Amino acid sequence: LETMKSLLKLEKEGVTVLYIDGMPQTVPGFHRWEEREAELQSFIAQSKKRIAPWGDINRGISDTPAKRERMKRHGLDFIRRTHDEGYHYFIANLGSQVVDRWTRLGTSFKSVVIMDPQTGASGVASDIRKGNEVYLQLQPGESRILRTFTSKKIKGDLWPLFRPTSLPHQVKGEWKVDFIEGEPTLPGSFTTPILGSWTGAADPDAERFSGTARYSIEFDLPAKEADEWVLELGDVRESARVRINGEEAGILYSAPFRVEIGPFLQAGRNVLEVEVTNLSFNRIRDLDARGVEWKIFYDINFVDHLYEDYDATKWGPVASGLLGPVTLTPMKKFQPED
Repeated sequence: LETMKSLLKLEKEGVTVLYIDGMPQTVPGFHRWEEREAELQSFIAQSKKRIAPWGDINRGISDTPAKRERMKRHGLDFIRRTHDEGYHYFIANLGSQVVDRWTRLGTSFKSVVIMDPQTGASGVASDIRKGNEVYLQLQPGESRILRTFTSKKIKGDLWPLFRPTSLPHQVKGEWKVDFIEGEPTLPGSFTTPILGSWTGAADPDAERFSGTARYSIEFDLPAKEADEWVLELGDVRESARVRINGEEAGILYSAPFRVEIGPFLQAGRNVLEVEVTNLSFNRIRDLDARGVEWKIFYDINFVDHLYEDYDATKWGPVASGLLGPVTLTPMKKFQPED
């Protein structure tokens, strides 16, 4: 009833309210049902009853002053806010497909600045065209911030566009794994040709370890011409710090676990180091298994989803570390076709 009352108030103030596939049928629950049902029917009688079946929703929206965003068709989600000279867009690819295409915005602009919230990189979009379109490239899980300018032409470093020139090269060889920080005990170092969860290591301390391990390997840079190289770590549990030849190349905390590393590479032999930090679950599981009291809180009971005493020993250890595969892909700059 409160929702319907608020919608009716909006209608009376001149707001267009579209009811998808019809008006409400009845009130929820049986408390004071007859009284509340009569009140609902009174609200419905006063409503303008703008019914919008799903098939006609686009036509219904086009009759309102709302700015339509077609990027939703391509699997992109967004938040749009105004600023003094245009709009800010936060755009995320929450789908499973790569977005690599011209994308139309619902607002007009003369220039756009593109920003990567994970790396801090930014640049002016060199590729825009009439119809309020900007060229976007987003891997599944990636996001961008766009700052549009309605009437100003912005100058600055351009945002580069890259395409792979060949299939990814898998980084293979002997990985050295060193546990460098964490609790309760640092497991022993080991080497492996195959990446996987460190909980499967021979050292029993690895199964209960919560902290950071360093994965290091030497590899030869493929003899390929490239404007940039992209390193992809594959499956990471849960965050990673990447160093190439001793230089920090990036910190990755969400999918996709990929980073551009071209400036850090050298011809021939290179050294890759990936410091991976896991979740605390395996440590908590060990505490519960040994009966160590760790649920010490001032004003809350620590319970599971069934509101029973939390016991992590009910589950097995969670995967931890660098699971891969780790690949390296040569990239070339390109200009999209109109």
